[in-house]
Amino acid sequence: MCMLDQPGTTDLRNYLASQFSRCPVWNTAQRLVKHKRASEGSLVFSRIPPKYDEFWYVQEMRNFRASLMSHRFPNKLSASLTGGVFEIVDNVWRHSGSDTPSLLSYQIRNRMFSFCVADMGIGVLASLRRNRQFSYLTTSVEALEEAVKPSVSRLANGSGLGFDILIRALTDLWGQTRLRSGQGVLLFNRETEQKRKSGYFLPHLNGLQVSGVCRLAPPAN
Repeated sequence: MCMLDQPGTTDLRNYLASQFSRCPVWNTAQRLVKHKRASEGSLVFSRIPPKYDEFWYVQEMRNFRASLMSHRFPNKLSASLTGGVFEIVDNVWRHSGSDTPSLLSYQIRNRMFSFCVADMGIGVLASLRRNRQFSYLTTSVEALEEAVKPSVSRLANGSGLGFDILIRALTDLWGQTRLRSGQGVLLFNRETEQKRKSGYFLPHLNGLQVSGVCRLAPPAN
């Protein structure tokens, strides 16, 4: 029996329903069930098509870059950040092995933004192990460590997964980038003067989620 179906939980159900109804993220995600794109103020959710769709790709890139520039991100930096984020989107089609739609979400405000690209595919470890060169990998953390290197891929032509492009674009900004796949997490933190990288394990999660937040100034204490 579900905990929320047990006696005495009516108040809890009502409380949770009222809290979710006030949450812009929840409400935007709910609308995404019926629509390909949903937004709430500066928050945007967009379903990534299962297969490459040039119209969707170009339109979302233009929207993303235009929003960055309208929120005081310089032109060249806007181009670099857009290229990095949408290289991760392209990576979904090339490497996830999933036939289901994935998710792009972002929120851009004055001189700061956050984003997430998430799929429910085979994950980084399984993807890299399809290339014999990486058959020695045994954990998702090891796979993520390899994946952020330039030109690392399951493909024989050496086309990379795109993580290095994104990380380079974020290197000099104040924020962090988080990669989550399988049981592994790899975190690049630049919210202080000292840049830090850490890897650790969490319960298994299908696919790959890449998220980040960055600012043009240090975060307030």
